[in-house]
Amino acid sequence: MAIVVVDSRERVRGFLPQLDELLGEGLVVLDECEVIRYAAGE
Repeated sequence: MAIVVVDSRERVRGFLPQLDELLGEGLVVLDECEVIRYAAGE
């Protein structure tokens, strides 16, 4: 299973301690990305 969270670096890093409490084990991959938004009518 993969859960993708896209937010600012500060907010994601701030969430990691809470995630640590929720998970017994797992893998967190922190990677920068470029987001291109497409929407109908624009």
